[in-house]
Amino acid sequence: MLRAPCLILMLALGGCAAAMAPAVPAQNAVPAAPGGKAASRKIIDRVSLDLRVDDLTTFNSQLMAAVSSTDGYLSQSQLRLAQHFGKWTVRVPTERLSEFLVQAQVLGTVLGSHSSAEDVTEQFIDIEARLTTKRVEEERLKTLLTEQTGTLTDVLQVEKELHRVREEIEQAEGRLRSLDDLTQFATVEITATVHAPIGWIPDGSLGQQIVGVFKESCRLLIELLRTGLLIAVAFLPWLIAALPEVLLIYWLAKRGSSKKKSSPIFQ
Repeated sequence: MLRAPCLILMLALGGCAAAMAPAVPAQNAVPAAPGGKAASRKIIDRVSLDLRVDDLTTFNSQLMAAVSSTDGYLSQSQLRLAQHFGKWTVRVPTERLSEFLVQAQVLGTVLGSHSSAEDVTEQFIDIEARLTTKRVEEERLKTLLTEQTGTLTDVLQVEKELHRVREEIEQAEGRLRSLDDLTQFATVEITATVHAPIGWIPDGSLGQQIVGVFKESCRLLIELLRTGLLIAVAFLPWLIAALPEVLLIYWLAKRGSSKKKSSPIFQ
């Protein structure tokens, strides 16, 4: 019958042997090319695009059509028509990213853009190697659990180690799935406004810039007058409700003033 110290020693040796096992990448790992470089890199592409559009509702429909035509999907969206602002996060296949960006940019005027490419190839290789090692350790613990005839304490110790290894395997598999999704689908964040931001100067010649700034200034003036009118309309019910009280106060003040003027003055 195995005793607890012997079993613990076997677990320690088994863990060391698994850790010392050669790191064999899984079948879907990035193959190494001559010279130690990966033949296929794992890249996470992210793009942000800031646009000025004529109408948010129309732009939203056209953007969804562009996403669908490139086999992408909408991750999240925020559409605020009253503030003339919209924000979308879409995912498109990496190999069709350029095609999608061409379609998206012609839907409005590009005010700004940013792109980044993160190479996670080494993370892929490292996680897959550790995952292979953990699976070997898991199989060793399973064999030990089925064949050992030790005490209940020994069995519980093996089950505890097996549970820990399985948790590490699940975490590694989840991380691999997340990285794979990020590399297969690029993330594109798009913001759109109906008008240009304050201080924006259009591209083109000096004459075109003057015309563009003049039009934007007129638009801001109209927007200001519109806002002032809406504020006045919003306060109108309160003014109507307060009118009787104002008239009453005015009448009492006027009556008091008349009484003072008609009172006799004694020397």
